[in-house]
Amino acid sequence: MPVQLYQTTVADEQTGLTCGFIVVPAWALEKPEMLTQPSPLNTIANALELNPHKVVPLDARSVTAAMSAVLAADYSASTTEDFDWTHVVSSPSDVPSYCDPQVDAFATYVTNSRVVPFERSPISMESIVQIVKASGGAGIGATVGLLAGGGTPLMLVTVPAGIILCGAATGIASALEEGLRLRVLGLMGVKPRKRRQKQSAD
Repeated sequence: MPVQLYQTTVADEQTGLTCGFIVVPAWALEKPEMLTQPSPLNTIANALELNPHKVVPLDARSVTAAMSAVLAADYSASTTEDFDWTHVVSSPSDVPSYCDPQVDAFATYVTNSRVVPFERSPISMESIVQIVKASGGAGIGATVGLLAGGGTPLMLVTVPAGIILCGAATGIASALEEGLRLRVLGLMGVKPRKRRQKQSAD
C-alpha cells in the first residue's frame, strides 16, 4: 500500500529565516505502535540515527523556546557539540528568551501558527503547540525533545497521530542529504529500490 509523508518550509522574506518540517502520519509508519510505547523519543531517534544520547525531553511550555534555540544554533553557525541544551531545559517558557528578537519572533510564529500539514481526519494545517496540547500535553500523549541531526540540532515531536521533525530549513536539508530521508522512509517500511544497471552497447 502506498504511504505518504509531508515536507514543508516556512520562510520570513524580511529576515531570511527559515524553518523546515517533516511530518509522518502514524498510519504511514510500519510500526505505529512505537508512538504509544514508553520513550518514543528515544525509539525514533535511534531508528533515525539522530544521536539519541542528545535527546532532551521537554514539556509543552518549552516548545517555542526550544524552536528559538534550534534556529539560533543554526544561524549562529553553532555545532551540536557546543549547543546549550541545559539552557533550554532549565528555561521552560511560553516566551522564548534564548537569542535575538528576530529569531524569537520567527520561532513564536512557526510554533503557534497553523503551518504544519497534519493528519487527523482529514489532513489540516495545525500549529505544533496545538498538536501537543490536543494530544494531552507533553509527557502524556505527546513527547517533545531536542536531538542532534548531523551538524545542527533538531526538534522532534511525537504524538499518537504521528511524528514531526523540524528545525532550520538548511539543517533539515543537510540531514536529508546525509541519509535522513532513507531512514525516515525506513520507518515507513519503504525499502530502497536498486537502480538498474545500464547495459553497455557493444
